[in-house]
Amino acid sequence: MIRRLLVLIAVTFLISACAGIGGNSVAVRNGSGPVTMTPAAFEAFNAYRSRVNPLVFALSPDGSQYYWYYCVDLASDCDVESIMQDAVSRCSERGSGQTCFIFARRKAVVWRNAGEFAPS
Repeated sequence: MIRRLLVLIAVTFLISACAGIGGNSVAVRNGSGPVTMTPAAFEAFNAYRSRVNPLVFALSPDGSQYYWYYCVDLASDCDVESIMQDAVSRCSERGSGQTCFIFARRKAVVWRNAGEFAPS
């Protein structure tokens, strides 16, 4: 009985330790509300859209910070969930101190009510 309890405690510890591996786990959410990209962000978004296999484009609420990924070959190991987390994390670290959100997945804009997001 004690041995089973110790094994259960050890397994629980290992599972919780593995969940923490990978550093900063961030919540990945789609953005919402009006957003206007800076010219640099809009240029990057156009480069992202021109790729054959775009995966995710993250953007800050003020439209100034961004980070994106594409996959050379979708048949290869492109773990979309971890890539989305990484894109949001890297975008958020880029400077403005704002939390970034997902603007586009693949070729679809998923930011709700983005409005006219191109710079004026």
